[in-house]
Amino acid sequence: MKVIQSLNTFILLVLILFTAYLRYLTDFFDENSAFLDSLLASLVVILFAYIVNSVLGNFILRRVSTARDRYTLRKTVSILITVIAFASFFAIWIERTSTLIIAYGILSAGIAIALQDLLRSIAGGILIITSDPFKAGDRIQVGDNIGDVLDIGNFSTKLMEIKEFGNSDQYTGRIIQLPNSFVLNQPIKNYTRDFSFIWDEIRIMLIYGSNWKKAQDIILKITSPIVKEFEPEQKKNSCGWETNTS
Repeated sequence: MKVIQSLNTFILLVLILFTAYLRYLTDFFDENSAFLDSLLASLVVILFAYIVNSVLGNFILRRVSTARDRYTLRKTVSILITVIAFASFFAIWIERTSTLIIAYGILSAGIAIALQDLLRSIAGGILIITSDPFKAGDRIQVGDNIGDVLDIGNFSTKLMEIKEFGNSDQYTGRIIQLPNSFVLNQPIKNYTRDFSFIWDEIRIMLIYGSNWKKAQDIILKITSPIVKEFEPEQKKNSCGWETNTS
């Protein structure tokens, strides 16, 4: 990979030097000096863009840990550098200012349309960091997706899915990856933040004529030792929540 990068850089340098030689050290192309100037400037832009892309790509490889984020960031950087290079070509080859402004407008509109999902994910990631609607370890629901937050990346959020095959709070073993843009247009239900307990039901079916009082006593006898250890904390949280919201 490094050999190919060095070879490409060498070829671009040779082309730049050859074009500069034709422009400034020979008299064969005096009539086309403007063309050679534009060509030389374009080659310099290509070389600069190639070097910047290589440097930023190597920096991302060293600094970003996950393969998906590395791929996305490198793609984004490559696209942005390409767009800037094309904008520079417009400035080099198009002389009329009005035409250049129109070209920039069309180019900007195309970028906004082509990268709208990516830009929305970036904006969503920034919103998650600044507003902190949830954090790693929280149990959240987004639409029909319920799970525990495993990781909050630059572009997406990973959930460990629960409740897909039934009403129990068991993990299904599947990972849900949501683009961060969901914070812009979907409600987020956080089951963990601010209050540690949520309302849940366990339905026990009894036939007609059953002794429901005896069933109630049996259930309370079984559950009381388990629930008893959570009661003080639940009451404390309830009082604190009522105080904070009053």
